[in-house]
Amino acid sequence: MSQVIIHVHLGLQNASFEKSLLSSIVLLQHPFAFHSSHICTNIVFSIHVLFQSYIFMFHRLQVLIVFNLISICVSFMAPSRYGFQAQVSRISLSNAAEHDLCSVWYSDSSVSRSNIPAVDKSTLSKSRFILVGHGLTYLIKVSKTRADPIFLSYEDAINLIGEDSMHSLISSFHLSDDEKISESLLAWICRQNEVNYWCLYLPLEPVSTMQSIQQNDPEVVIMPLREFGDLLENSADSAIYGTVNAITEFHRTHVFCSLCGSATTIRNAGTSRICSNHKSKGGNCKSSSIYPRIDVASIMLITSPCDQYALLGRKKSWPEGRYSTLAGFLEVGETMEECCIRETYEESGVHVDPSSIRFVKSQPWPFPRSLMVGFRAKAAKDSAMEVPRINFDENEMEHVAWFHKQYVASRLSGGSTALTYNPSEEEKKFHIPGKASLARVLITEWALEE
Repeated sequence: MSQVIIHVHLGLQNASFEKSLLSSIVLLQHPFAFHSSHICTNIVFSIHVLFQSYIFMFHRLQVLIVFNLISICVSFMAPSRYGFQAQVSRISLSNAAEHDLCSVWYSDSSVSRSNIPAVDKSTLSKSRFILVGHGLTYLIKVSKTRADPIFLSYEDAINLIGEDSMHSLISSFHLSDDEKISESLLAWICRQNEVNYWCLYLPLEPVSTMQSIQQNDPEVVIMPLREFGDLLENSADSAIYGTVNAITEFHRTHVFCSLCGSATTIRNAGTSRICSNHKSKGGNCKSSSIYPRIDVASIMLITSPCDQYALLGRKKSWPEGRYSTLAGFLEVGETMEECCIRETYEESGVHVDPSSIRFVKSQPWPFPRSLMVGFRAKAAKDSAMEVPRINFDENEMEHVAWFHKQYVASRLSGGSTALTYNPSEEEKKFHIPGKASLARVLITEWALEE
């Protein structure tokens, strides 16, 4: 609860503190805002008096901290028999509890890509390894509601692929001749809580190697990240897997030099590649070092001029009932704002008011290597109509429509970003992507605003 309230304050920086307090109460649909209970009334009065006394004693940030503490106290004080839990569930704030609205999936501040480690047995023996098979598939332990990562120790990795194979992968960082280049890969991914994580990519032996682990546990399955990303329990694990996906995709698609056609070799613990015919290796190629490619895209929640409707669309390949924000890749010579305007018009026929565009947050999207830059914007007014007319391209979108805020707010639960997701009968009518998508963050923030 406290996280949601703090988020509302940050989003209402230009409003008065009294309005922010009221907005937070209305947002949460807490019974003390609408219930005649004497206890709940006393709670409201106590908050009001205490808040008013602090407003003159502290600066803005301090007031936010105090209000945060108050909200935590209220969450313990409010008895469930007055309907607090039921009310929160009714407007689907359970999703906010599972996934902080201020955060995005596939990214976490505890995961670092600085200070590249040495590739030697001393470092690897204290590391963890993520096994990746053909088609960027992973071993993952999956139940109905969650996915638990499988991080192998160095000993596990040795037992799995053999000491000779591991030695060969380590040696590949120090070899320069084409004959030693292998499709298998060992690459550093990141560091989290002082532990280094490495990708162990074995594309030529996906079945025998991965199934040898799978057979020992019936809950262990082999699947791509897109299908289990929403089920991971925390953002740190999602960030590790997201980086594995993007780094592995980089290495498997850049095996040849784009300038001379020679094979490329891995370097700097897997953070880059270089042509095996490069002049620094005694060859004559003058190509530059090769680094992971990132495809930048705008993802935007477009609302009506009155802000009561959101423009959402769906692709034919998505599970039935899934609607999301519009999005599209940045073109050469464009700004992100121009991309937002162009993609909205191309996908819906709706014109965006350029003055309304504001950046919200960004997200790495490892399918395969994108950076999603999230915006909020309003559609330009269309004569006397409440919502502008839509004219979408049926070759690109299956359907695009305006959805009312109350309708969306009542349907925030459930959903997934998995392409094989099996929606419930209710979700087949309408649902939004799961917590792994920045679209959910943009839609949820708007839907829960006053």
